[in-house]
Amino acid sequence: QGDLETAAREYEESVSISRELNDAQGIADGLLNLAFAEGARGELELASQHLLEARRTYEELGDQRQAALATLGLGMTAIRTTDWMTGWNFTKEALARFESIGDPFGVGLSRSILGHLSLVAGDNERGRREFLASLDAVEEIGDRLGLAVILEAVALIAGRRGRHDISLRLAGAAESVKKTAHGAAPPLPLYNFEDPRDLAGETHSPEQIDAALELGRDMPVEDAVALAREELEKEDGS
Repeated sequence: QGDLETAAREYEESVSISRELNDAQGIADGLLNLAFAEGARGELELASQHLLEARRTYEELGDQRQAALATLGLGMTAIRTTDWMTGWNFTKEALARFESIGDPFGVGLSRSILGHLSLVAGDNERGRREFLASLDAVEEIGDRLGLAVILEAVALIAGRRGRHDISLRLAGAAESVKKTAHGAAPPLPLYNFEDPRDLAGETHSPEQIDAALELGRDMPVEDAVALAREELEKEDGS
């Protein structure tokens, strides 16, 4: 619901109670949750400290999945400060951890973040490959919010390629999928990407842009996924 103040306060109390009980798992879980709330509030240094403690505790407990999530959190925190290389390195580490335990959610999310970082660097080809792998994982678990994020990213890739009708349809489809994703995290301005609408503005009229977006909004999810996959399977220049 976006009430970060209440979330952070409740997680702080959870950590405090777990420390009183000497409950290592509870401490780590509370710190992980608290760090994400702190990161969303912009308290990035504190979030990193809590994520490092959480990861260390998870590793002591042998909880590989939660250690991977904490590692991914460290990457996302670095990205919030536009420290792209640190964000990339932590995310790559998290991906390796998730792959080692066969966790499709973690693999899909990590690949998606690596895809976005590739697009930040202007490497559309690397982004294409990462999002294609992420799409496979997202489809496996039926993650609609993750799907919406990928559709937005593929819309950008298509727009950069000058394939504006496809780009706009995917952007419209992403809007519709978001509405059925049953909630979302508070919006975080992690990246400053071009808007597919602006990219299309050089060749399309406002009416044409609106029409293409509406086609995407009306597109069945299965068709949107197929269109995104088709675009991702094309190498740059093909």
